[in-house]
Amino acid sequence: MNALVLLLGDPDFSTNILSRVRGLEALTVETSTTLQQAQSFMLSTPPDIAIVQVKTLETFSVLHQIKQHRRLSGIYFILVAAQTTSVNDRNLLPIRETIEFLEAGADAYLELVDDADADLALLCDRLLQAQVKIGLQRAQAYRELARTNDWLSAIALVDSLTQLSNRRAFDLELPRQIKNSRQRSLNLCLMVLDID
Repeated sequence: MNALVLLLGDPDFSTNILSRVRGLEALTVETSTTLQQAQSFMLSTPPDIAIVQVKTLETFSVLHQIKQHRRLSGIYFILVAAQTTSVNDRNLLPIRETIEFLEAGADAYLELVDDADADLALLCDRLLQAQVKIGLQRAQAYRELARTNDWLSAIALVDSLTQLSNRRAFDLELPRQIKNSRQRSLNLCLMVLDID
């Protein structure tokens, strides 16, 4: 599976993530430094995973908007705290902030630590790698589900013997054609034949 990963953040953030997640370089990775740039990229080419550096509260509102967009709802979002912190300064993740990001549509919210405590830094790296792995698995399942839904839609609208559209397809298409003819002020002609 050739997954697409979007890294949104400062260049140092993207470099840091690439160094912390083994195997990420084998995937297609795009980088973006602004939310606006990332949004237009996502609309044209939705990534499987987006790893986002959280810098401002604007991230919260943009994430919420993206998750409301049906075409983008399958993106697995991993939010990462804006700066790495040292163990001495480090408090536990603010639970309220974590809840708010998860409720806005993030799939994970993580904080990375620097190398001051190698064991803790290693655990953070493993957690990030596990989240990326989960995101890739979910992306693959999402693709398979989309293919199955497309196939089921196709067979539900076509007669298997004649390969012609069936009554269900007719019921879906007729209102669209009526609306189209009204909007364009065109005449509409309808002819129905019963082959039986």
